[in-house]
Amino acid sequence: MTTQNRFVAEMEQRQDLVNKVIDILHKELTDAEMEKLIYGQELWMAMQIICGPVGAAKAVTYSSVNCCFKRS
Repeated sequence: MTTQNRFVAEMEQRQDLVNKVIDILHKELTDAEMEKLIYGQELWMAMQIICGPVGAAKAVTYSSVNCCFKRS
């Protein structure tokens, strides 16, 4: 597998996981809850519980620099 093919395969896997998380949130939350999650502190709090404070900070820092996802 070439480096380019490996990169594309990794991006497709990453995109699939992103879409799965988005689908789960949309199925479980109302539009009002999603808005509160996005604009409030709830998403940040959830990230810290899931990843730990340092992991959440790293995830946010990394994603803000290297974000290249699109919603399908």
